[in-house]
Amino acid sequence: MLFVAFTTLNILGQSHREAVQKLERDLTLATDHQETIKLLLELSTIYRADDPDKAMQYVQRALTISKNIGFEQGEVIAFNRIGNLLLDKSNYTAALESFYAGLGVNQDRNDDSKIGESYILIGRVHLAARKFKDAHGFFNKAKLIGETIQDNALQSLACTAFSDLMFLQNKKNLALSYSMEAMNLMRNENQDLRLANCIKHAAKKHKQLSQYQLALTLYEECRKMYENLGNEVEQAIVCFEMGDLFQELRDFDNALQYMSLSLGFAQKTQLKSYIKLGYQNLSKVYVENGDYRRAYNYLKYYTAIKGTSEISELETQLELETQRRKNAELNQRIVSQQDKEAFERFIMYAIIGATLLVSLVLAFVYRAYLVKKQSNIDLEKAKEQAERSEQEKERFLAYTSHEIRTPLNAVVGLSKMLEKTELSDEQSKMLSTIQKSAQNILFIVNDVLDLSKIESGAVQFENIDFMIRDLIDSLVATMQFKAANSKVRLFANVDPEVPEVVKGDPVRLNQILLNLVDNALKFTEHGEVKISLDLERKMDRKVKLRFEVKDDGTGIRQSRINSIFERYKQESSGTSRRHGGTGLGLPITKQLIELMGSRIYVDSEYGKGTTFFFSLVLRQGKNAIKTVALKTPNNNQLLKNLNILFVDDNQLNREIFYDMVNDVRNNVAVDLADDGKMAIRKIEQSKYDIILMDLQMPRMDGFEATRHIRKNFNNGVQNTPIIAVTAHVLSGVITKCKEAGMSDFITKPINNSELIGKIQALIGMQGNDLLEAENLSDTKSEIGANQKLSLPKYQNIDLGTLLEVSGGKPEKMLQYIEIFLKTVPTDLAAVGKSLQDEQWTEIGRLAHKIKGNLVYVGATPVLEDFILLEALKQQVGENDKITDIVSRVTNFCEIVIKELNQLKPILKDQIT
Repeated sequence: MLFVAFTTLNILGQSHREAVQKLERDLTLATDHQETIKLLLELSTIYRADDPDKAMQYVQRALTISKNIGFEQGEVIAFNRIGNLLLDKSNYTAALESFYAGLGVNQDRNDDSKIGESYILIGRVHLAARKFKDAHGFFNKAKLIGETIQDNALQSLACTAFSDLMFLQNKKNLALSYSMEAMNLMRNENQDLRLANCIKHAAKKHKQLSQYQLALTLYEECRKMYENLGNEVEQAIVCFEMGDLFQELRDFDNALQYMSLSLGFAQKTQLKSYIKLGYQNLSKVYVENGDYRRAYNYLKYYTAIKGTSEISELETQLELETQRRKNAELNQRIVSQQDKEAFERFIMYAIIGATLLVSLVLAFVYRAYLVKKQSNIDLEKAKEQAERSEQEKERFLAYTSHEIRTPLNAVVGLSKMLEKTELSDEQSKMLSTIQKSAQNILFIVNDVLDLSKIESGAVQFENIDFMIRDLIDSLVATMQFKAANSKVRLFANVDPEVPEVVKGDPVRLNQILLNLVDNALKFTEHGEVKISLDLERKMDRKVKLRFEVKDDGTGIRQSRINSIFERYKQESSGTSRRHGGTGLGLPITKQLIELMGSRIYVDSEYGKGTTFFFSLVLRQGKNAIKTVALKTPNNNQLLKNLNILFVDDNQLNREIFYDMVNDVRNNVAVDLADDGKMAIRKIEQSKYDIILMDLQMPRMDGFEATRHIRKNFNNGVQNTPIIAVTAHVLSGVITKCKEAGMSDFITKPINNSELIGKIQALIGMQGNDLLEAENLSDTKSEIGANQKLSLPKYQNIDLGTLLEVSGGKPEKMLQYIEIFLKTVPTDLAAVGKSLQDEQWTEIGRLAHKIKGNLVYVGATPVLEDFILLEALKQQVGENDKITDIVSRVTNFCEIVIKELNQLKPILKDQIT
């Protein structure tokens, strides 16, 4: 049998040996140097696995000839082959020397793509030596080159290398992500072999993560590609991987099929390592399948190739085991015959005794059962009744919410279509009432669902760092429009002793305060609404903070105070008719506060006002970024002799900043970039005195870009001051800025005086770096122009900020409005598409961008909704609630767009 196996192996391997012999004959006859080099390199590849010394002789000869004739391409390939052979032997130092030699040739040739490949090879040596940080640096260099020159193949190689690095660092999901990116990059390239290799690599990562079906799909795809390419070596490897995978799944029929295919290809191409693995694994599969004879035969083949005496030892053991088994069977028959009768008697007596015992136990159990049966029936009925009641309530809430939303969608959709038609003033008012009523119904549904979620225990609280003063400031800014409409002064007072950063759930705290402030504004027709935050007690790493919302409103009758926290109840029967609402805001607030470990209290005098207050114990958070001592700039001092880079993905932000800061007369040059990657390319080409970096951007955000600058640049560039530009400073954003290496931060919209002060403080501008304004007449004339502009007032926009940033110039206002009208509808459409695809992070990024544009045109009523959308994470469960928010902000933005379109011809008429 063994002789037959070797004969088969020789026949199948004959074509491979003939191909090798042909290459060696061609080598002896070759007269062209480049043809000789090509043959030597092919032979070195063939001998790499089975005879590395011979492979090294061939490649060194190829290197010598390449150097002699000045064939640089041959040199690079030879240096890389030598490096790989040395890497196979774990000779890391020599391998690095060879790869660096190839890198030098590529650099002399100015071949960026090949330079990137050299970086990957050098990185792989560091990876093999487990120097992960060095490996990451070289892989990153290669990836950046690939992105810069738009070489998908190089980027794919880099991603594959990153995948192997992440896997060794036990970041398996990230490894899979890089592997899939490598595969996708190659799908658009006309390089089938590289694509097949990428698919095989991705399949292996799926297999390592136990994602077997995805792995099998990819393995089958690359197997067919290798088959079309005629690459039998790779077919042997892929079929082996598929057979091994089916073996793990215990699908032994498919395992045998693919293991046999792998062995056939390995024998045909003389791939000895997979011939041995094939015999070994086929033996294991046949054992699992119960076919011990074939398993034994394949084990003999494996042992013969391995060249050991294991097979003879196994045969001896098998013979001894067979003899022992025969002896044991004979002894067992003798013992069984002698003890059979005694054993049968014992069984009979045991059955009789067990029958009597079971009868006694059954009688006792039956009596106990009769006694308890009636009480159990009563308890079961009560339990079923309670469960049915709870289930009915949950079904009612779910059914009601969806049934209400269905006709509401039709109402909202048809009202939007109707709004675009010609309407009389009376019809417009009626349509506005319909739209507001629809929104109010949505608010009611959301309140009911919030309460249901709290009661079911589904509410989860975050525990993150956030800036509590900024949360209060944002809340005041959000509710100012409502206060202005009711002519009530809304303001906040924060104790200076309150820590800058605390740890807790800013979203839920904001919801609590928003409910209380909204309630206060609802019942206050004139006077003040005051939000107070005081430090009650400071403990070790914790603080006890007192929150208070006080109003000068109608107050609450003492007889009604105890009922205001009951659901669906309000202060009086006429409250709902006069002020609206569901009577759920305060119950939700009360339960959220109790879930946070505290209680809410109320103090009210009817006709004079009400105060709600509660206390929370919060941990002190990490220190936020320490802002530089801000210099107060003289109004007559301007910046000069500066190169500034402003990075922001929002076109309106970029245009306004450029107009505000760029100053040719005083040699202040502003350069613009729309994301972190573009910023890095510009920094590589130019030197900047200061960089302003937006945080949320596609491709590469401000945090990642800053870390890259601090880590990878030198010659002083890595120390360039970087100011973070942020729309808010909640949820530990400023702490992240500090950790990323940012120097300071400034909030949007940017205040010019604050910006000048921060720049002066960061770069130490003194004396000659400050320029006295020669003539303030321009500024005065702009202010005069401001006053002369005749602009109508609108219901949903406030042009104050736009007037300020444009200097009162109608042409600038028109330019900014055109940008708004160009970008916001596109971004809103993208939000709708992301909602359909459940791309929550993308919705958050777009909401951040749109919110910034709305601030410039004073469209503030929906800022709170945009803040909620900004906070979306990777997984969100309340799809209906998010859909409502998106619908609400989309409707409002369409109204804003309509008002801005009405403003455009007015501005055009005032341009001189």
